Amino acid sequence: GGSGQTVTVSRDLLDSANELAFLESRLGCSSWPLGTAVVDLGAGYGRLEHRAAAALPHLRLLATDAVPLSLALCEAYLAARGVPCSRAKVVLPAALPAEAAAAQPRLAVAVHSLQEMPLAAVRWWL
Repeated sequence: GGSGQTVTVSRDLLDSANELAFLESRLGCSSWPLGTAVVDLGAGYGRLEHRAAAALPHLRLLATDAVPLSLALCEAYLAARGVPCSRAKVVLPAALPAEAAAAQPRLAVAVHSLQEMPLAAVRWWL
């Protein structure tokens, strides 16, 4: 008894939905005040920012990554998806301390990045 419609579900969507559902169940992100900042360390191409901007539009997302190509892809991906810089901002690692001081993030996430880094890099992010 299906509707006869084809639904496409990507791993991108499933991963993001699971991550955002976990954050919601543990931290109640949907009830945070408008403009609450969240930093994504190792944002890659911006998958989480794209999905979080849609699911939690009241949050301000800061995306950073130590890989310059990833940041360039992130910026292009978010622009292509129509996510404005006012909602998800791509930040160079060197600029992160100043951006974080101004934004006062409530949360920093590192979905798949810390386990791929040398210990010295993890310590720098922390």
